[in-house]
Amino acid sequence: MKDKFTVRFEKEDGDWLAFYVDYPNISAYGDTPSDAVKELQIAREGCEESYRKHGEPIPWEVKGD
Repeated sequence: MKDKFTVRFEKEDGDWLAFYVDYPNISAYGDTPSDAVKELQIAREGCEESYRKHGEPIPWEVKGD
């Protein structure tokens, strides 16, 4: 599945930070921007799993993106 989120990057202490513009609390670091995006996708999947586990709606699915 291709992400439909806008990702921003910042370089911090030699590592790349990737985060979703609409959901900045989901973020991840990597050695390269590509690595950071891979980790970001894993982080988002973990958030989705947590929402499901707790019976909460997943914000980006409710939003209809």
